[in-house]
Amino acid sequence: LELARHEVKLNTTKLNESSYMQIKIESEKLDEEVKSSKNQVKEKETELKQALKKCSEIEASIKDYEKQKKSKQKEVEKELKQAKKSLAVLTADLKKREQNLDKLYMESQALSEDYKSLLEQKEKIDGQIQELKKEESVLSDAVA
Repeated sequence: LELARHEVKLNTTKLNESSYMQIKIESEKLDEEVKSSKNQVKEKETELKQALKKCSEIEASIKDYEKQKKSKQKEVEKELKQAKKSLAVLTADLKKREQNLDKLYMESQALSEDYKSLLEQKEKIDGQIQELKKEESVLSDAVA
């Protein structure tokens, strides 16, 4: 029995040292490396799909932003155009009001001068009335 065990051990050692067994072991290692590489490739493909999806989302976001930017720019340009129109209208109205103010100021000065002139005339007439009253008083005293 011991001899048989020793023979089995020798045959096993011989078999393990044979080129067939070494090739089988290398083949198994290579198979494992291939499986590992396939798994890594699958992981990288998944990462690539995710990256492509994210890239597509970013591109869509950029396009959407550009559309919004253009519409916002058009809106702002429209508001600017409207503001310029309003400014022109208000400027014209302001000029009219300034002209009217100047006209009213000139009329006010003319009325002020007319008022002064009328006051002077009133004073002269009041003086004449006083003189006439004195004359009347003198004449009424002379008649009486």
